[in-house]
Amino acid sequence: MKRPVLQSALRDLHQFASNWRYGVTFLVIVLLFTLIGPFGTDAFAPLARFGFWLAIQGSAWFFATTLAVFANAALPAAIRPEFLRLAIGSVLACPLIGASILFIRMGATGAPVSLSGWVHESIGAVPLSLLFCLLAYTAAAPSIDRQMARGARTALTPAEHESGEPPGPTLAPRAAVDTAPTSGLDAPPRLLARLKPANRAPLLRLAVEDHYTRVVTARGSELVLLRFSDAVREAGDIGLQVHRSHWVAFANIKALSRDGSRLTLETEDGTRVPVSRPYAPAVRERLRENANKA
Repeated sequence: MKRPVLQSALRDLHQFASNWRYGVTFLVIVLLFTLIGPFGTDAFAPLARFGFWLAIQGSAWFFATTLAVFANAALPAAIRPEFLRLAIGSVLACPLIGASILFIRMGATGAPVSLSGWVHESIGAVPLSLLFCLLAYTAAAPSIDRQMARGARTALTPAEHESGEPPGPTLAPRAAVDTAPTSGLDAPPRLLARLKPANRAPLLRLAVEDHYTRVVTARGSELVLLRFSDAVREAGDIGLQVHRSHWVAFANIKALSRDGSRLTLETEDGTRVPVSRPYAPAVRERLRENANKA
């Protein structure tokens, strides 16, 4: 497995684990099953019934979410719709979910484990896995459109400021950063459609990273399997290329400095980006325009 895929998947798993919507939804479902007591569990004592459904739902959610996240990270080049990638991973988790149900039931009731029972539980787990997929796609994603409408003001992590490039896809903490305008009155840049819903926000900068393009927005960053030239084109006319491997949004340009023969652009989000000599005149012109507007 390529390292960017593993990094992206682990970041997404952490995002789900720390998302209160996802956690609350999980707890509500466990409590609902505990109160209803389906499949004969109404004979259990309340605490035992809660523990049983907590184990069943917890293992099912773990397997479905983990495989869905890894499928989403590994298949963007082959399968474009994100929901379909999540659904494929969730369905692939069904054999694991079926096995966990059998062993948990055996521990709770002494029911025997059999191959036919495993097949039956695995097939029965398909609708449950698709439900988890839907919850992962909706409950864990914040209201992106509302954030973009407000022009969310966010920044990157300290590690990004020091290195110039973040170690992997991550959501950024809120802070003060001016957001960039879109390339039209209402339509955001086409590039945003390639990002996870949680990262769709005003663009800050783009950078080449191996065979990927790192897209940094006002809410985080993400690796996209896309040629840099195509990413720049899809970003629209809200910024300019400053280096063969870097693009910066107009609203994210702060200052241009020189260290010997090297030109460096300081951005509003605190990152320093190298500037090639052919692009320096355009950067200086933009800085003059920003100064005149101020």
